[in-house]
Amino acid sequence: MSSSGGAARSFYDALRSQTANSKCPLCGVGLVAALDHHLPKARYPYLAVCPYNLIPACQHCNTAKGMKYPANAYEQTIHPYYDDFSQEQWIIGAIASPSPDVLNFSVLAPPHWSTVRQAKAHRHFSVMKLGLVYSSNANDDLTSLKKSLAMIYEHKGPTGVWDYLRFEEMRRAETPNSWDHILYQTLANDGWFIHGGFINIGGPSA
Repeated sequence: MSSSGGAARSFYDALRSQTANSKCPLCGVGLVAALDHHLPKARYPYLAVCPYNLIPACQHCNTAKGMKYPANAYEQTIHPYYDDFSQEQWIIGAIASPSPDVLNFSVLAPPHWSTVRQAKAHRHFSVMKLGLVYSSNANDDLTSLKKSLAMIYEHKGPTGVWDYLRFEEMRRAETPNSWDHILYQTLANDGWFIHGGFINIGGPSA
């Protein structure tokens, strides 16, 4: 099906293009590079070409997931066609004190979720290595924030810094579990950071 000269290649390409802006639906960061078998074809050959078992994925997620499959309901990962985890925030961030150079991410599932749904969130976060992916992106952004925040702080103080961070958070509110929404949310909620802690990004003299 994935063969460039195969008769079914057009179906493969059509399935692979079913995401907005070619973004991987499993991590929301990488660009779609392949179709991943949600349930591995080695164990479920009868689902090998089932459209609902073929998920557009970036190379990172496709590799991270590999041949993993759920042995029970608590080991499932999120299926972007059947599961909607986008309406409520379930990933949070935290500054790796005392240095603001690193933002760590973790799962904090809403308490009203079922135990299976909470387990699925944790499993997906772990299997797709979202902590690593999110931290890599957020930490790159942090290094470029220092100069902008210093200028705002000089003219408007901590309130100006908070206003800027909160504005950037709200701009991304429609994707509450995206790394950049969580980045600005975390920074805006950290009093030490907005009162000048940001100057320590890259070291006090950087």
